Order: sequence, then structure tokens, then C-alpha cells
Amino acid sequence: VGGGFAIMYFAMFAAYRFYSLLPFIADVIAISIIIISAIYFSIRYNSIIIAAEAFLLGYIVPLLTSSVDTFFLIYAIALTAGLVALTYLRNWKLLGVLGMVAMYITHIFWLDNYTDDNQSILHIVFLFIYFIMFAIMTLKIKESGKKEIDVWLNQKFLFAALFLIMTYVAHWRWLGLNFNESSIFTNFIGLSIYFVLFNILLFLLKEQKNKVSNVGGILINSAFYYGLNAWVVIHFDTGYEGLFTAMLSVFYLIFAYLAYQRKVSHYFNTFIILCFGYLTLTIPLQFNQEWITISWSVLTLILVMLCFRLKENAIRISSSIVGGITLFRVLFFDSISLNPVDLSNILGSTRLFAFLSVIVIFYIITYLYYKNKDSFVDYKQYVMYVNAAYAIAATLLITIIIWLEIWDTNIVLNAKKLWTSLAFILQAIIVLSFGFSAKIKLFRIMGLLLFGLSILKVFLYD
Repeated sequence: VGGGFAIMYFAMFAAYRFYSLLPFIADVIAISIIIISAIYFSIRYNSIIIAAEAFLLGYIVPLLTSSVDTFFLIYAIALTAGLVALTYLRNWKLLGVLGMVAMYITHIFWLDNYTDDNQSILHIVFLFIYFIMFAIMTLKIKESGKKEIDVWLNQKFLFAALFLIMTYVAHWRWLGLNFNESSIFTNFIGLSIYFVLFNILLFLLKEQKNKVSNVGGILINSAFYYGLNAWVVIHFDTGYEGLFTAMLSVFYLIFAYLAYQRKVSHYFNTFIILCFGYLTLTIPLQFNQEWITISWSVLTLILVMLCFRLKENAIRISSSIVGGITLFRVLFFDSISLNPVDLSNILGSTRLFAFLSVIVIFYIITYLYYKNKDSFVDYKQYVMYVNAAYAIAATLLITIIIWLEIWDTNIVLNAKKLWTSLAFILQAIIVLSFGFSAKIKLFRIMGLLLFGLSILKVFLYD
């Protein structure tokens, strides 16, 4: 029966495509009748074999006998629409997956053969149609608890992830065929449409039990969208890298707000991490030199304040990551590449400003953590060490900037040794005094360590 439907389908296809025996509208109607009949028989006999032969041979036979033009692509869309309906009615998930793959492969063949001026517009429109069909199928399929052959397809997310990846693969093929400066805007518009639609679909799947899979879908969508856009923007040196990344950050902030309002915590955590992740990436793309470090340190402070406000662990982890990146940059990049103190041009002393921004903000964060320690259930297990890390990092940065600035002056060697030791001792006195007055053990220990290092320096080096 399935073979019979496939032969009838090919006969109708050839009637118009090869011999022009039927007008286009009549041929489409005939194909539609065949598809509806195949659906009827496969439902009546509960046979996935009938459906598989009718539909998959319907894809393969014309593909082997002609080049894929727009006419055939429209036929493939009609086939796929029938397949989506059948997948919904009988819940044959494996058939739906095979139809997805066949549809996108057909689209890629069409891109290779169709060269008219309106290819780009049709490409975006067709991918939009595929999204509507497969999104409906994804939302309507039933997740059964039975152990079936296609049990690995039992989650709606897997359907969404499959045609998400296939959509970006098809668009990647289009981009490879149209990789020129004039395609930048079209690429951005097309990708933005898919990106927003997939985020909406994934948001509708928020009730799924497998949170890891849903979060994975968001990350895959983000990676494809940013990667394909950044590839074009950077390659043609448009200068919009920072603006584009900032726009993406704002988009995720909006979605984080929506997730927070609807109390979908795993989505909120994912969106807020992506938001500040792209914002962190925006800064080096848009700024340079010391402003990168200053901006990252301010961003770290903002994240910590949001952490106390919203009480979300994801934000606290994000703040620690951004803080670690900032510390790494100031230690291993700013200390070498930025300008030392110049009394004749204070504003040009970029290294000092970079270090001071991180030192001041890290001490502020230390104070905020210490002040709000009662609001943390796990303060002594985890947060206490984060608090200590910020305090130690800030104190260490003071020691390092003192050393760097004194040794970059033009005074004689013995004077450098003298002033460095005196500065370390003075820093130790201040830290130790604060530790006693504020009754904070950590600062008392740091003060004693600084004293010990100063004494060792004097006797072993000076």
C-alpha cells in the first residue's frame, strides 16, 4: 500500500514537472489528495510502514530524478505538512524526525540549485514555514511512558533541538553560498527571526521535567545565533561587534525578567547568566585599555548587589566568574601593558586607575557579603570563602601595585628597596589595625602575614 502511494505521488509529480500534462494548481490538488489518502490508510491500519513508504519515497524519488527547484520544494513542504499531521494523530515520533531531516536536506539541495535574485527572501520564508510546522508538531506530540522503539524521542525538547540545529545548518549553507558584504543585513534579519522564534518555543516548553535539556536548547540556540552573526560581522570588520553583543545581552535580560515573573527558576538562571556573559564580552569589544578592567569590576559589583536583591545562586556564581576574569586581567595584562604613575599626567596613569577600581570594588563586595552574612544559609560552608577571596585579592592587589609603581620610578636601587619595605609595613599596620577594630579575624591574619613578609624582605633581601 505504501509503495502504491509513492508511485501515485511520483506520477502526479511527473505529470507537471516532466510533461506539463496538468496545470500547477491541479497537480498540487492531486498531490494533496494522495497525501490525505495515505494519512487515512495509515491511520485506519495503524501502520507506520504505509506512512513511511508513502512519505519518504515521496521525498527520495523526485530527488533522484531531477534537480531540486522551487516547484519541488513546495511539493516537499506539502509532503511534510501531511507528515506533521500524521505524526500528531498517531504520535509516530520517529516518522516525524525522519520528515524533519528530509525536509531540511531538500532545502539544502534547493539552495545549491536555485540562483535567482530572490533566493535569500525565499530562503528565510521557507525556513519560517518549516518552523511553524515543526513547532506545532513539537508542542502537540504526546510524551508516553511506554517503552517504545523511539523511546529516546519521548521528550518534546529533542524535537525542538533537532529542527533548531537543522535550521541553523541550512542557514549556514545559505551563508556559505552568499558570503559577501551585501548579505550582512539579510543574514542578521534571518538569524534574528529564527533565534527569537526558537527562544519563544523553548519558553513554551518550560514545564518539561528535564530541565537540563531545556537549558541545553537555550545554550545551543545562543551559540549558533551569535557564532554565525559574529563570523560575518568580524570578517568584514563592520565595527558593530560590541553593539551586536550588547543587544543580545539586553534581549536575554528581557527574557530573564519574564522567567522571573513566571517563577521559572532554571530559565531565569540561564538567561541572566547569558545576559551578563554577553555584557562581559561587550566591554572588550567596545572599549580598550583600563576601561575594560574598570567596567568589569563595576559589573562584578552590580551582579553581587543583584545577588542580594534576588537571592539567586546563578547570579552569585556569575559575579564570582566575572570577578575572577577581572582579577586575571589586572594581574597578567594591566600590570604589564598599562602606563605607570606619572605625576605630571595623573590621568595618564592608567595602571593605577585600573588597580584602584578593582581594589575599591573588591573591598566593597567584601563589606556587602559580611554585612549580609545572616541572609545566607550556607555562609560558613561556601559564601564565607567567597567573601575571604575578595578581601585577600584586594589586599594582594595593593601589595602588587605598591611594588610595581615604586620599582617603575627613576630613583636609585636602595631607595626603591627602602620605600617598598616602608610601604609594605604601613599597609600591614593599616590592615592589622582594621582587623582589630572591626574584630575580623581574616584582616588580622593578613596584617600579620604582611608584617612577616616585610621582615623577611628587610633581612633576606634589603
